[in-house]
Amino acid sequence: MKQFYFSILFLSFSFYISAQTTSTEVGTTEGQLTVSLTGNANYTIPIAVPPGINGVEPEIGLSYNSQKGLTGTAASGWDISGVSSITRIPSTKLHDGTIDGVDFDALDRFALNGQRLIRKDSTAAYGGNGTVYETEYYSNVRVTSYGVHPSGANYGPEYFLVEYPDGSKELYGNSADSRSVAEWAITYWENAQGVRINYKYSISSNSLILESVKYGTRGIATPINEIQFTYEPRYIPENYYIAGTNIKRDKNLTGIKVIGNGVGYRNYALTYQSFGRIKEIVEKSGDNTKSYNPTVFEYEAKAPGEITYIPISTTTSVGNINSLNAATVSGDFDEDGKMDFLLYPTTGPDAKKKFWPFINIESGDVNIGAPYNSGAFDEILSSTFLSSGGKVMPQGWTLVQGNVFTTYAKSATGIYAQYQKTYTFPQFTYYSESPLSCIKANTPRIATTVSLPKRFISGDFNGDGLTDIAAIELNYTYSYLGPCDIYGEPLPSTSTYLGYTYFVDMDRRLAANFTTRAGRLGVSINSVTYVADFNGDGKSDIYVFDLGKVKVYSLNDSKQFELLTQFTDTGIDTAKPILIGDYNGDGKSDFMIPKEYGNYWYSYNSTGAGLLKEENMYPFCL
Repeated sequence: MKQFYFSILFLSFSFYISAQTTSTEVGTTEGQLTVSLTGNANYTIPIAVPPGINGVEPEIGLSYNSQKGLTGTAASGWDISGVSSITRIPSTKLHDGTIDGVDFDALDRFALNGQRLIRKDSTAAYGGNGTVYETEYYSNVRVTSYGVHPSGANYGPEYFLVEYPDGSKELYGNSADSRSVAEWAITYWENAQGVRINYKYSISSNSLILESVKYGTRGIATPINEIQFTYEPRYIPENYYIAGTNIKRDKNLTGIKVIGNGVGYRNYALTYQSFGRIKEIVEKSGDNTKSYNPTVFEYEAKAPGEITYIPISTTTSVGNINSLNAATVSGDFDEDGKMDFLLYPTTGPDAKKKFWPFINIESGDVNIGAPYNSGAFDEILSSTFLSSGGKVMPQGWTLVQGNVFTTYAKSATGIYAQYQKTYTFPQFTYYSESPLSCIKANTPRIATTVSLPKRFISGDFNGDGLTDIAAIELNYTYSYLGPCDIYGEPLPSTSTYLGYTYFVDMDRRLAANFTTRAGRLGVSINSVTYVADFNGDGKSDIYVFDLGKVKVYSLNDSKQFELLTQFTDTGIDTAKPILIGDYNGDGKSDFMIPKEYGNYWYSYNSTGAGLLKEENMYPFCL
């Protein structure tokens, strides 16, 4: 085998390309490798097509991106390139004055091939009939939305017209097959002379599947050239939700047939490995009698989506530590792209009074951490903050000490406090007797005032890109003498006070009014809390887990935590590990909980509006 190959390593993923010398035909299938500034590998195979009128023909190709994971219009990691579309994107504080995820409402925004569409007239209805847009980055392209989506006004316009300075135009979603609930695909392109390229689709599970591209005539005349696409079921479908609507891409491209004036011009055959990865692509003649050497792709021996880890074994300068007597806070504290951590004791005389930063952790070496005696603290939280000049800084951490919040950063010469905020939280007062108690009126009730225990968590709750803090008062149960029984004796009683949650905006530009009482979340000492993005709007949400149920809260524009969803299920057990992550790649946070000891897990997938439960077996166990 004559082999010219390269290896791209990305997150333990290797990708090899080779040409097999099994064909006697002269020539090879064209292909181009590029590596982006972010480190992802791109490989593109252009599809050969017959010439069109005055050089007008589609530029169709197969394009691989190493960072796409399971996603792709052709296969996992692969797209059919040269086919543009208009898609939904979230509202942002910068562009729209508010943050709102894609959820089929008036705050959904649109993007042409990834470029946000901005209204030229800010008073026009976004998505309205006749509204004109321009791209966020200047392109001299005019985009106009028309009509009402067949699914309803909340779903936006029926179609879009895109006009270019040279007189050419494109229509998006201007046919039933080129429009879904989430996307408007190009219906046709036409130049100023009326030469047209037509695109035809099918719809499967709310996803658009390209079936053919036709060209070679003017206007609505029957095209003479055609590119046909064939598919098979996908091994691992691309599966996600928008506001509870399931969108699934469940087809893998298996063949491309190119026809010129009724005669076969080219054929491309794609074969797959057992896990649905493209194994090879073979370019053949129009009658399938001749072929170039296949382009072969090799991968690491693991399935798409399989979870792996790279262990680092090291020794720290602090000994006798384990998960029962110490805790860590992780972050990239020196901006080198590698994870660092702060270690602090949770038991003993130094519990939560000092910490050790460990930077530039290397496998096999002794990593030295110098102790930092901070004094007693409630919590350490990793944070993103502003410099005194208003610049977003590398990750630091915030030390919570009662009513004082101090943000620190690591420099080459040491640890330095950046800024500090202080807020005195209200106290809770209760009385020894109920007003309905039968104790004599001249006996004064005894007032008890306490500072409620709090749980501090961090996240970007308001979506400004900076770390905020939520101070959650835990539910507090207290005793008192209640109403009297039939014998005139006061009854011992207990009540539970539902604590408030306070939103602390850590933006250093706010010298006052940075703390808001933001509602009640009903968090008890036994509750488990996590921070993640439930609905994909870019803001951090709060998950509150109790035995058999979970509630999710999000901060609204009034700085109040409002309930997004609640879900009750016997599989939710706070005594077991709860693993939160975006497991299907749709930008929304899901979570998994083990069923019992073994390989079976319950997965709870976010739909943006609720949760869906599945039971799966994974190649790891407890």
